[in-house]
Amino acid sequence: MWCNLIVRVALTVGLCVSVCAVLLLAQVARDRLPGFMVYEVHARFQGALAKPRFTNPPELRPNHRISDDDLLPDLDERYRGSVSLDARQGPNFAGQHTIAQWSCGTSCSSSVVVDARTGQLYRDTPYGTLVTSGNPESKDHQYAGLLFRLDSSLLIVEGCFDVDERDSEGKPVDCNRSYYNWVPPPLHAPSQSAVTCPPVPEALILHNDGVLGKWILERRRYPLRIDTQS
Repeated sequence: MWCNLIVRVALTVGLCVSVCAVLLLAQVARDRLPGFMVYEVHARFQGALAKPRFTNPPELRPNHRISDDDLLPDLDERYRGSVSLDARQGPNFAGQHTIAQWSCGTSCSSSVVVDARTGQLYRDTPYGTLVTSGNPESKDHQYAGLLFRLDSSLLIVEGCFDVDERDSEGKPVDCNRSYYNWVPPPLHAPSQSAVTCPPVPEALILHNDGVLGKWILERRRYPLRIDTQS
């Protein structure tokens, strides 16, 4: 009897260990971080670089006047200059695109995606501003910011999202690392005035002049520790 009991206990323990191991492996597989080569892009644009198409407004107004329809980076001469400078360096992301950035203060930046072939701007990135200093009082802590490659459509964003906006709305600071896959706009006939796309869960739709692309959140946001050591 004791032998049978010991055997049953051993089998039960062994089964539990096996189940736990399977569940653990499944969790590890689900949480495996996306890699650049998982989203590899083979095509490379090697033609003449198009200038960024600033459309809102097309030209800067005298005395730096702006209107409610103006957009970033179009409305500011300095931002235009930064985007144009990055665009002249050629594609650095997803084969034929340039992620162009401009400063919004100390350790703060904003960005757009520029199509090197057409000059098209995609303004609505997954964040408005990104701060890479985890704590203004800490001199040694810095987040990675943007990580991207010419041969991949994966964008890794690490930092504090929209700090000023969240502060004005009474929301807590949101510092995280997120992984996004850039899905370019679909090709369409010139006669079509707009392209419509069905809603995509966890996606941010990029729009400009009726042409749509998507940033798809490939993994959940991984919260980052805010350094409190000065």
